[in-house]
Amino acid sequence: MSRPNVCFGVASPINNFISLSPSALVLLLLLFLFLSRANFSNKNKIRTKQKELTSIPLMETTKVRIGENPYPKTDKLAFAVQIFFRTAAIGTTLAAACVIFNAKQTVDVMGMSFDAKYSYSSAFKFFAFANAVACGFTSVSLVIIMFFSRYGLNASIYFMFFLHDLLMMSLVLSGVVAGTTIGTVGRDGNIKTGWLKICNRFEKYCNQVTTSLVLSYVAMICLLVLTILSAAKSRN
Repeated sequence: MSRPNVCFGVASPINNFISLSPSALVLLLLLFLFLSRANFSNKNKIRTKQKELTSIPLMETTKVRIGENPYPKTDKLAFAVQIFFRTAAIGTTLAAACVIFNAKQTVDVMGMSFDAKYSYSSAFKFFAFANAVACGFTSVSLVIIMFFSRYGLNASIYFMFFLHDLLMMSLVLSGVVAGTTIGTVGRDGNIKTGWLKICNRFEKYCNQVTTSLVLSYVAMICLLVLTILSAAKSRN
């Protein structure tokens, strides 16, 4: 008598599964994919909600910080230096312009009257108006920097001041160079070109021109310092 097959009870479900039709296998596969997709979508929804809950306080905090402090705090030392040099530039350019505008003298030589004025030289006229324009624009920049100091001076504002200071320094420098050139000719003369020196006759006039030139050189140095400071601050 042969022994019964003890594995028959276990193998019968496997045989039944194998004997299923192809359509049933496809349905089971679709059901598995549907359940997997539903589970994956639920996990994504949970992650999205967690990210939203985490990001909302950060956004609110950022908005509050931006609203409270839209500009960086102004450095007190840098602000004081800006005020000092701008005030010095305004004072020196104003003084230089006033001195050169009032520079004049009349002398009598052999019964003939000769006048010396700044308006007789185009170089001196350019020098005088260059200082006057620089004084006006620097005064406006002083008012602007005091206005923006309440909110803070950022890099873009310092860049605007850098352009302003560079232009004013160039204007004053060109004017003072032109005035110095003609002043040197008036003091020493030029034998080769036939230009005679006049400062031995018009001492008062030449002293006024010299004083105006010295003041203008001081103003140019102040504007140069302001240009360097504004350029350094605009890069931060």
